[in-house]
Formats: sequence, structure tokens, C-alpha cells
Amino acid sequence: MYQLFNNVILPIFLIVNVGNLYGFIYSYYLYYYNINHKIHKNQIRYHLPNYYNIFIQSIILQNIMVLGMFMVKNNIILIDYTYFSITKILQIIYLLLIDDFYFYFYHRMMHKVPYLYTNIHIIHHKAKSPYPINYVCAHPFEIIMGSVGTYIGILILNQVYSTSLLIYSFIKIFHELDIHSGLRTFFYIRYYGSSEDHEIHHSYLRGNYASTFNYLDRIFGTYITDKFTCSETGKPC
Repeated sequence: MYQLFNNVILPIFLIVNVGNLYGFIYSYYLYYYNINHKIHKNQIRYHLPNYYNIFIQSIILQNIMVLGMFMVKNNIILIDYTYFSITKILQIIYLLLIDDFYFYFYHRMMHKVPYLYTNIHIIHHKAKSPYPINYVCAHPFEIIMGSVGTYIGILILNQVYSTSLLIYSFIKIFHELDIHSGLRTFFYIRYYGSSEDHEIHHSYLRGNYASTFNYLDRIFGTYITDKFTCSETGKPC
């Protein structure tokens, strides 16, 4: 237990909370300086301070969910003698892919089932053009369900190096901060989810359901590059 806390849980706590602190500072910088590179002219940011309580409650719950690592302690390799290996790189990629596969269908369901959208997911969508910290502006149910993909990935891989888990957590948190920034992406990778993709999702409340990658949206015809237009078909989504 002590080794798990020191090698996994405490570092993830630090990654999550440093990310959130960065998200808060950057969000307020964008808020007070009114910086918003709009993709579509109708997008607006909502007033950041009005949802301060939601952010705090979500962050507390988010930290509690990190303790879930105790439930999968037998699937985490704590004794790690190498800092770099192909196995670790593959584990990070697999965790990102599994989590994103889960998130795509879970997120799409939140939009397609009226009850789930109007009672739960709508909290996250108060922002047409979000700030970085908006990634944790969500209903408690979403904070919990949003963590499930990581645990599914750990269970599927069966044995995951603690180093792989920490690097994955870092990529995941800072990618979420980036895609909710409302700022244009510095570099574009075809199948990697960008802030533009998620900005369009927040603007039109449909399509671009994946997060880390966008290949599932391309496969299922829900990838939107412009108003109600899917890139794969060129027709309304």
C-alpha cells in the first residue's frame, strides 16, 4: 500500500493538481485579457467566476477518483528498473487508445440520450467556447464516468508499469486542458484530437465526440470540420 501510494497515487495527485492549477491560472489570464481565438463568430465564453463552486467540487471528486488505483493495485508493476522501453511506450499508446474508445461511445451516449444530456452533460456545455479548466466543469456523474476508461485500460493490459501510468496521466490531463483552451492548435496531427475539433463540438453540441484522437469520429461519420458538415461524407451530420 505504501509503495503504491508513493510510486503511483501521490505522483498522479501532483500531475492532476498541477494541471488544474495551471488550468485555473491560464483560464483567468484568458478571461481577464479577453483572449479568445474564435473558430466560429457565434461562439462565446461564459463567465468563469460564476462556476467556481462547480470547479472546486469536481476537482475534489477528481482527486478522490485517483484513490481508485487501490482497486487495481495488483495490475500495476511498482518495481521498475528501467526508465525507457518499447513496452512502456506501447502501454502508454494502448491506454490512450482504450480510454478514447470508451470515451467516444460514452460521450456520444451523453448527447444522444435526452435525459443524460439535459440533466447531466448540459453542465459541461454551458460554454460554447470553453476555458482550459472547463474540462472539470461537469456533473459529479461525469467526473466519475470520465475516469472509468483509464481503469478499463489497466484491467485490459493486466500488468502496467507505474512509469507508463504516470506518463499517460500527464498526457491525458494536459491534452484535456489544451482542447478546452479555445485557442488554436500550434501543430496539427491528422488523427490527434485538436482544440479546433473540440471547440466545434462545444459550438454545435454534436459530432467530434472523441477526445485524444479523432479516428473514431472519422470512421462513424461524426467528424465535423465546419458547421454541420462531416469531413468523411461532405454532407450534413
